[in-house]
Amino acid sequence: MIGIPRTGEFVRIPKPFEAGMLFATSTERFLGWLEENDPEAYDGYAKTTLQSFTPPVLFTALTPLLEAITNHSFFRDAPVVPMGEQRFEKKDQYGVYTSELSKEIGSFMAKMGLGETNLASPRIIDNTISGYGAGLANYGVDMIDAGINAARGGREVPLPKLKATEQPVARSFFVKTSGGGQVREDFYKDWDKLSKKKASADYNETEMMPEDAKDYARMKPYQKQIAKLQKQYKEILAAKDVQAEHKRRRLDEIDAKMNAAAKKALGK
Repeated sequence: MIGIPRTGEFVRIPKPFEAGMLFATSTERFLGWLEENDPEAYDGYAKTTLQSFTPPVLFTALTPLLEAITNHSFFRDAPVVPMGEQRFEKKDQYGVYTSELSKEIGSFMAKMGLGETNLASPRIIDNTISGYGAGLANYGVDMIDAGINAARGGREVPLPKLKATEQPVARSFFVKTSGGGQVREDFYKDWDKLSKKKASADYNETEMMPEDAKDYARMKPYQKQIAKLQKQYKEILAAKDVQAEHKRRRLDEIDAKMNAAAKKALGK
């Protein structure tokens, strides 16, 4: 990925996987360590490099299904449903770019009594469709979405105005920056660990380790702030009376606030 100065956008530059891991990724991680003295710069590098040269254990046809069951993207090595959305009902696990088709399927599954399963999660459904059909399936979903909106007499809830980099063809070459990001995933991962330690300490009527207690106390106010902002984000996204341009501006502002809070919580 290459950042475009003063835009907040990132371009995807394809690279051969095995050669990329050996030559490009190793250099990128070294430069990251050199610039920020990041002790986690090489975390997972050996494992990922080894995997890239190892014949796949999982059949490609099973990968999207396994990702749906486990809520884990093997390609990104991250949850399909962002950790910030995992506390929502399955049918409400969607973002700015989630298809109307997947939302409809999720709502139908919930009505069929499957609302507690991943079958009702629009993000999981979108990921499964994309996993089996790739770009062609995504274009097909776009066409179905257009049909759903036409049958409704137009889009019921206006989408935020799309950037040029978010249009159907262009979005394949740019990284999505709305609705989340690595810094928030890092925050939720750390907060989840600390929350479990706190719950265990309370259950066992013991004290947390001093360092963990200090981190928990530091991160808790930011967790509350991000949760409040995320609620606002969902409300604006679902608003029927907010115009596309204003909705885009408000969502970008809230995204920036959540990322800033996550950075402060992580001490970055």
